[in-house]
Amino acid sequence: MLRLALFLPPSPLCFRARIGRLRLGTVGRSAVTCLVPDESGAANGSLKACLRLLWCEVIVSMLFAHAGEITMPGPLVLSPEFNRLLGMFHYNWAATDIHVDYAVWQFLNVTPLQAHLITSGVLFGRKVRLLVDLIKHSEDKRNEGLLRELGRLTKSNRDMIAHAWLRSTDNAVTFLERKASGTFAAKEHTFTLQEFSDHVTELADAGQQFRRLLGVSSAELDAFAKAALSARLK
Repeated sequence: MLRLALFLPPSPLCFRARIGRLRLGTVGRSAVTCLVPDESGAANGSLKACLRLLWCEVIVSMLFAHAGEITMPGPLVLSPEFNRLLGMFHYNWAATDIHVDYAVWQFLNVTPLQAHLITSGVLFGRKVRLLVDLIKHSEDKRNEGLLRELGRLTKSNRDMIAHAWLRSTDNAVTFLERKASGTFAAKEHTFTLQEFSDHVTELADAGQQFRRLLGVSSAELDAFAKAALSARLK
C-alpha cells in the first residue's frame, strides 16, 4: 500500500506538539495519509490544525491531478481496466440477447408474444441451439452468415463469465465454471488482462456482425420488445 505523507511545520503557539495521523481518503487502492502536528496544547490549535488539513487536501489534489493515473499493485479483478472490460462484455450480451430472441421469432414464425413466452427464462446456450436448428431447417439466404456468428458467440462462454466464481492475482483472473446439468464437473478459465480484452473484443465483433446480418431496425426491435408487455393486458 502506498502512503503519501506531507509534513507541515508546527505553529509557534504550540506548547505541546506531537505528530498525529489522519487519513484523508483513498485513491484507487492506495491510502493517502497526511501527517499534521497536534495543536491540542494551544488555545487556537484546533483552528490552525483545520487550516493545515485544508492546505494538505489542496496539495494532495494538485499532486494527483498532475500525476495522472497511478497504477497500484493489487488483484486484477479490482482494477478499473478489468471492470471496464467486464462491463463491455455484459453490455454486448444485453444488446445481442434480444436480437437472438427476435431471430427465434422470425425463424419460428409465431407471434411476437409467443416468441417471448418461448424464449424468456431459457438459458442462452439452449436458446442458441434452438435458433441454430431453426436456421438449418430454413432456406433463408442469411443462413451461412448467421450460423457462423452464432458459433462465435457460443465460444464466448457467456454463462461461464456471468455465473462463475472468481479469484484473482495481480496479473490474472480465474473463472471457476461449474456444469449446470448432467454429470457434475468444474473447470477453471484463466485470463490475463490482454487475453480478457481479446475475448471481449471477439464477442463484441461477433454480436455486431450477427445484428448486421439479422437486419432489424431499431423501430422493429422496439416493437418486438414492447410486445412482451401485451401479456399483462390479456
